[in-house]
Amino acid sequence: MSTSAAVSVGIFAVFMLAAVALGLLSLRGRDRANLAEWSIGGRSLGVVLIFVLMAGETYTSFSYLGAAGWSYNYGMPVFYLLAYLAIGFAVGYVIGPILWHYAHRNKLHNITDITAYRFDSPWFGDAVAILTTVHHLLGSAR
Repeated sequence: MSTSAAVSVGIFAVFMLAAVALGLLSLRGRDRANLAEWSIGGRSLGVVLIFVLMAGETYTSFSYLGAAGWSYNYGMPVFYLLAYLAIGFAVGYVIGPILWHYAHRNKLHNITDITAYRFDSPWFGDAVAILTTVHHLLGSAR
């Protein structure tokens, strides 16, 4: 291994160890058996972290690489990406707090829990889980 490769691997290893150490330190004082703590951070992530997570979901490799190649092939019609991202954030700004309060009040953790509870139908919640999983798998296969 060359010297520059060893330095790169060393820097990567230090940052990985630091990330694991921070993750383990964050467990102090938390109830690890509580599902809300594990799945949604005990509902205490804060506005800034939620914004960063939403930005990470939006500005993925497709946004930078796939959209550029797509616009090169198809041209101007690809500008709808800007519109649907803006509309998505606007709708999320309005609907997100409503869903959050509803889920918090009824101790729900995800969209399947919300669907099953709202319609009093566990099979409907299971169907939503299956459909969202299939949609995610098909969407990431593009």
